[in-house]
Amino acid sequence: MFTSIAIVSQPGLEVDEIREQLRNPVRFKVREFFSLDEVNQGLKQFPFDILLMRVKVFTPQHVQMISRVRAAFPSAGLITMSPEIDPSAKYQTKTIQRHKLLHEALELNDLQLIVEKLAKGETSAARLHPRVRREGECELFDAEKGTRFKARFLDFAQMGARLLVNPKTPLKKNMRLQLHYRSTSEPTRIHRIESSIVWAEINSGMVGTIVNGPQQVIGMRFIAAL
Repeated sequence: MFTSIAIVSQPGLEVDEIREQLRNPVRFKVREFFSLDEVNQGLKQFPFDILLMRVKVFTPQHVQMISRVRAAFPSAGLITMSPEIDPSAKYQTKTIQRHKLLHEALELNDLQLIVEKLAKGETSAARLHPRVRREGECELFDAEKGTRFKARFLDFAQMGARLLVNPKTPLKKNMRLQLHYRSTSEPTRIHRIESSIVWAEINSGMVGTIVNGPQQVIGMRFIAAL
């Protein structure tokens, strides 16, 4: 079954990257508009499940705009993408239901997953601590079973991280694991953080699966430093 997506954005190279993320004719049906007025006019011809809006700088004024859109289209999932986000505006979006605000440079690769979750009616709280790019390997330790396995950072935030892992047994939500990794400023120092898995998804990259075996992308929430 198709997920219908309306994209509202001025033309530009950035929109090409969004198109590429959603270029799947089996799953997504996409139509583009230059303004919300065009969306209103074209709604009868294109009823959408997801409304994706791109703005150059996300400000408190855009929060008011999103609130009006939420009222006009109560059943649609809403996504806003921007390369520059005012932190105070980001905080204000936490009260808007079924809306995700994505930082274009750091979270573009999350777009398909967010679309699928919103289309299913799923939602999550706004992320108050921005992600930062982080590369390198780390280790996960299951203290209960005494097992260790390698992982790789995808990104990092103040309260958690996303990792790519190759576990022998699939990891599940709510598992408690210790995350061990080297400090970037002091390479001889090992950070150890008690963490909990808040979500786990199968990595759908075919090439990576063939080369490395079954992979998962997991979201970790930090609980306490050890």
